[in-house]
Amino acid sequence: MSISFYTIGAYLLGMAALVGLNAVILVWLERKVAGHMQFRYGPMEVGPHGLLQTLADGIKLVSKQFVIPKGGGQGPVLLPQGSALGAPIFRRHGGPLPFSRTACKVVGT
Repeated sequence: MSISFYTIGAYLLGMAALVGLNAVILVWLERKVAGHMQFRYGPMEVGPHGLLQTLADGIKLVSKQFVIPKGGGQGPVLLPQGSALGAPIFRRHGGPLPFSRTACKVVGT
């Protein structure tokens, strides 16, 4: 039995769609429950009963501009992003990040 790349792609696309839909529904439910616990309606601005609020928040997040001030240097602005991304990338491609000699066994010592 041979499985084609199209079958695998369709399966992965379907799984991604289910995970995305599940995330949108759970975020909406969490906001509604939190709103009712605080004696308010929750998100009601976008769509019927706020169903499109998560989509609107995602579009707003993607459309935000990356602003670097002209008078200042780029280093202080870009350093937090680089340090936040640097550790996982180094861990994935470089090796462990030991914080002490007992945190992980160093090979060859």
